[in-house]
Amino acid sequence: MTQDEIIEMAHEAGLHIATDVKWMPIIGLEYAEKLINLAFAKEREACANAISKIQMTPTLTHGVLVKLPDVVNAIRARSKT
Repeated sequence: MTQDEIIEMAHEAGLHIATDVKWMPIIGLEYAEKLINLAFAKEREACANAISKIQMTPTLTHGVLVKLPDVVNAIRARSKT
């Protein structure tokens, strides 16, 4: 994630970035939690997108047939919980 993306997510979470380095910003826990959730969702989507581009055939893992679209859907479902 780039610094610009983090700042954009902070604004989306309701935070404002101070440009005066002498001022110490104090944020409410709800804003910090929202920012963290936005960052996690962005990372999950990046992982899902990366996996969806892999060209592989289904494989057995511990006796279970693993299909990449199922993995992608499971990652994206985590953003809805």
